[in-house]
Amino acid sequence: MTRTIFILTTCLATLVAWPAFALGPQSLRGVEEATEFCKYSAPRAAVDADREAYDASRRRTAQRPVEVWLGAAAAPVIEYDRVTGALELSVQHAARFADGFAIGANVRAVGFELTEDRAQRLWARYEAGTARLKLTFLPLAWSDYERALCRQEGTVQVLDGDVLNAELVDEVGQTIASYRTRLGQEVELMRHHRIQGYLDTGTPVVTVSAVGTYPASQVQLGLDVQDRLKSELRTALYGCYLKGLTANGRLQGALVVKMSAREATVLVDSLHDPATRGCALERMSELPDRSAGPAILKATVIFRLEETPAL
Repeated sequence: MTRTIFILTTCLATLVAWPAFALGPQSLRGVEEATEFCKYSAPRAAVDADREAYDASRRRTAQRPVEVWLGAAAAPVIEYDRVTGALELSVQHAARFADGFAIGANVRAVGFELTEDRAQRLWARYEAGTARLKLTFLPLAWSDYERALCRQEGTVQVLDGDVLNAELVDEVGQTIASYRTRLGQEVELMRHHRIQGYLDTGTPVVTVSAVGTYPASQVQLGLDVQDRLKSELRTALYGCYLKGLTANGRLQGALVVKMSAREATVLVDSLHDPATRGCALERMSELPDRSAGPAILKATVIFRLEETPAL
């Protein structure tokens, strides 16, 4: 049986963002759509940006499948395997799908099960430009939120991800041959059958209900500093929560944390997940001082799954 490799070998993983899959793929048909996609490449917003709006858009973009189309210019290597009866193709280098944008793929052994005669006819159409290859993938940030959505390679923005499906599509958009990876099969299953414990029924949400000075400190925080710290904590800890959900799809709870300029310490833990707690403490310790003076800060962070209606 053939495999598809798309930077990372496709694999089974706990899918933690059901609403993104329910929405269906985002289609990058040209420069405008690809530019909008890469606008949210970084896990955190620039200093002068609207952090909350950026975070919301980034989460939607990072956790939703993506579709791109490759024409004959992608120059894939093709071979017909008479033993398996499959037309196998691979794209060995980054293949451009729009001006200045490419798939950072090592897409190998995508196998369309066809007779040899039909395979030759379909590939002739592809080379003539009357058929295209459509790839559907998940951005790498869907399972590792800290990963960039796009990376600069010379003058080209390269998109990396885990392949779900590959299709040969004719000039009117009709699918004439298709291949689905194992991960793609699992995602499709989840779209139709919501399996408890494997795919959670909620949207991951991180909220900071309170942030202020620890009792030992006399420094008071202004409202603007509180709001800024809450926003930074939400953004910094969201990736930790996603990682925790890959191990426990029902993980919920809260952390009350004391933070100084040099370290963070847990005061109360109802999350009971050492990996997520450790990740949160590391991220909090890395946050720079935000005009809080010498204060020791105390923050209450809630990790929860916001219920979403069943389909």
